[in-house]
Amino acid sequence: TISGGRPMMRHGIRPGDLLYCTGPMGRGNAFAAAMLAHLPSPPSFAPTARLREGMAIRDVVAACMDSSDGLLTTLDQLGRVNDVGFDLSTSWQRALDPSALRRAREMDIPPWVFLAGPHGEFELVFTISKETAPPEHEEVRVGGVPCVYLGRASRERHVRLPGMGSFSPDHLAGIRNLDPPDGHGMQRYLKDLLAVGDAAGVSTAS
Repeated sequence: TISGGRPMMRHGIRPGDLLYCTGPMGRGNAFAAAMLAHLPSPPSFAPTARLREGMAIRDVVAACMDSSDGLLTTLDQLGRVNDVGFDLSTSWQRALDPSALRRAREMDIPPWVFLAGPHGEFELVFTISKETAPPEHEEVRVGGVPCVYLGRASRERHVRLPGMGSFSPDHLAGIRNLDPPDGHGMQRYLKDLLAVGDAAGVSTAS
């Protein structure tokens, strides 16, 4: 609840609006992968609701959603609500948490997997109108909060990862509808997830 002022909603995105998040992506999925695959030294992970950050940025945000189900699911839902897609920045891998990049190398899988898994990191993913957005730097401050630049909203209904390929709404739905991994199904989940990537034409090379 808020005591007054403008609430943040999931709708209000227009093509060209800039996309940001309040912190690195992929940490939750990196933690889940380490635990479920019984890998050594799983990263510490304690998800926290970004209430302070939300209050700080709400006056300039066009639309917002948390990343508790993973970034690709978040972008898919925002895209469906607003009839837009998203083109991620050419440096999108820099938005990944170091633990996610490290796990991708250790498990010999592409880094986008850690944006697709269902174990998100509870950061806020939001857009700002192209007329009022700050410059497209990798790190900016919004309402005094350090944020990471992710890309732009587009007219084409897809999520494009430069250098990897694009996921259509159907492929994103396929990712969302996979049975979530557990301690006995981690390899099956990865196989099914990479199959969706292959069907979408997204690189599955590590």
